[in-house]
Formats: sequence, C-alpha cells, structure tokens
Amino acid sequence: MNILDKIVTVGFPPDKYYREFTEKSQIVLHHTVSGKGIDGDVAWWLSEKKRIATAIIVDRDGIPWQCFSSRFWGHHLGIKPKVFTDNGIPLVYRTCENSKILYVANNEILNERSIGIELDNWGPLICTGNGKWYPARWDIKKKKFVPNTFTAPIPEENVQIYPDKFRGFEGFEKYSKPQLETVGLLCQYWNSKYSISMAYNDSMWDVSKLALQGFPGIWAHVSYRSDKSDPHPQPELVSMLKKL
Repeated sequence: MNILDKIVTVGFPPDKYYREFTEKSQIVLHHTVSGKGIDGDVAWWLSEKKRIATAIIVDRDGIPWQCFSSRFWGHHLGIKPKVFTDNGIPLVYRTCENSKILYVANNEILNERSIGIELDNWGPLICTGNGKWYPARWDIKKKKFVPNTFTAPIPEENVQIYPDKFRGFEGFEKYSKPQLETVGLLCQYWNSKYSISMAYNDSMWDVSKLALQGFPGIWAHVSYRSDKSDPHPQPELVSMLKKL
C-alpha cells in the first residue's frame, strides 16, 4: 500500500501550527510518552498556545495520523540557546514581527526545516520490586522518576532493556513492528519529495553538533537535547534506519 493511502487526517486548526512553506532538510523522530491512542497527545497540543506539534503521529497499529502537511511546521525541538553556544555554534538572530526586538532563532530555524514525527509510546520504564515494568513518572516531592503504578504494567515482551542504560533508564517500551514499517515508508516518501538524505547518522543517539547545525538527514530528539530520551535506539529501529 502507498503510504499516502494510510494517512488519516486529524482535525488540527491552522492557528496551532505555522502554515508557511519551508524548505525541509531533516526528519526528527520522537515518541509521545503516553498510553495507547493519539487523542490525549493531540488534545495537549491543542491546549498549548506555542504551536507545539509534529506533522504526524504514528500509533501502535502503524497508522499515521497527520496534524498538518510536512510542507508546514510547528515547534517540536525546544532547544535553548546555551546548547548551541556550548557546541560552538554561532547564534543567529531574527527580529520579532512588528518590532525591532531581536531573538535567538537557531531553534526556530531547525523547527522550520525539519519534519517531526511522533511514535505513540510510553517511553522510559521503571521496574518495581516484583519485577514488573511501569511507565516512568516524575515525582515532584521526591524529585525523581518513579513507576507509574496507576497504569497497567508493560508486558515483558514489549520491554526493551539496556543493561548500561540509555539516558538514565534501563527499560523502555518497544516500538511495534507496524510503527517501524510506517516510519520507514514515511522517510522514503519524504526523501522522494524533499531529497532528505537517508544515510544513517551514527551520532544521532547523543547530542550531535551536526544535527544542531542543520546537517541533512534523519535525527532523533536526543540528537538535540541531553534532557530528552526519545526515541531510544531499539535494535529494530536502528536496523530499519540503516536499510533506508
């Protein structure tokens, strides 16, 4: 099936993203950190005033839900100026609309030039004393992540374990096979449409100067920010990216 035939359009109002045609050079992978279904994620984006959203969310069944065309853009990276300066990247400034006030535009430029795609997924997990894995939840009082036992435990076969941990977590929920297949097809389609490089970037699983500089290709949210853990380098995901 053609990937375009699989896409389901979400009723996403134009004032929640930027309906501006922008040149595309990067694809950025994310995961939602949420339970099954996209409704909660879309509702959260709609409640925000900052036009935070990705073009597409791929649910666990592999269905791509489109919030807006890949030709347009929304905020999905959230990179602070210090990240650029710490990596030796000069800051770029723009003038605010209808004023002479300057602001750092590096993050905005990367958002404009990238296509964000979310995988519906719980993300990091924590194992309890009884050996069950639960989604990680930030406890404000304890100031640390704790297992979210208000949800059902993640089945063992859906847990990806990193013995040396990834971004501080030993376990993550696995991305499903249908999700990975859809992501691969979307990347191939965007390659044909925008000529975005499909070459695998070995540096994508940590903050990468190349990603921050806008180097063309497929990247991850962790390529830009050390405080993020999405997506995780599940072997099936890495294998799929290397075969594109």
